[in-house]
Amino acid sequence: HGQPGLPIDLCIDPEADRTTFAVANVGAPIPPETRTTMFRAFEGHGSSNRRNRTGLGLGLFIASQVVEGHGGKLEYVHKDGKVVFRGSVPTAD
Repeated sequence: HGQPGLPIDLCIDPEADRTTFAVANVGAPIPPETRTTMFRAFEGHGSSNRRNRTGLGLGLFIASQVVEGHGGKLEYVHKDGKVVFRGSVPTAD
């Protein structure tokens, strides 16, 4: 959903007890009314995104369920002109 032709940043930071990660791309902030439901299944907001009018609203739901299933949490921030989804999960022994 970011700006076409621009890179997607992926950062992974393994630590002793947790591994944090972030996926970011240049893009406008997600509207506040969308943020409250964007991790729910079938809460697609495709009609408000001209580049993705056919989304089913499952991508962020599935991603958050995978992260939560591993004991972590996925969150959204907008920083330095980028849409960032970041999370952390416990590091395996």
